[in-house]
Amino acid sequence: MLETPANSYKVSSQTDVRELASTITQSCMSGDIPALLTIGCQSINQAVKGIAVAAGELRQYGDLTFQPAFRHTNRTKPFIAFYLARQRPQKQDDSAEVVELTATGNQKIVSLAGAVAAKVSNQLLTYIPTHGQITHAMTSTRLARAHAAHTTRLWRHGILT
Repeated sequence: MLETPANSYKVSSQTDVRELASTITQSCMSGDIPALLTIGCQSINQAVKGIAVAAGELRQYGDLTFQPAFRHTNRTKPFIAFYLARQRPQKQDDSAEVVELTATGNQKIVSLAGAVAAKVSNQLLTYIPTHGQITHAMTSTRLARAHAAHTTRLWRHGILT
């Protein structure tokens, strides 16, 4: 397991979404933006819902974004930390192509991660509506990021052209 961030909240499957959103909002308003720590699919689900509600409450002050990260060296276990950040609203490019990928329960996470990595490498805006498969989407997104970072390192060292 990786080190626990200083300002972090543990989210369980029983965490009340509105209370979590209120805690996130209050922390962000005070300038002490938290990290959310989860173990398991249901707690990941509660964390994402809490972030979504808090993002709606903070919308007038800017965007609330998050970066998921594995908290365990074994990247197949659902120990996920959500590192939150606030950003000023950015102007969207309406001409950019948007691609929808779908996460399903019987889908291999590595396949979805590969699809995400391919779309992003082609500079396509990509989103994954989860329909209850939040863990699949989060894990796939994290694996796609790791793949992109690895590919970038290979390209910089001249191994890929």
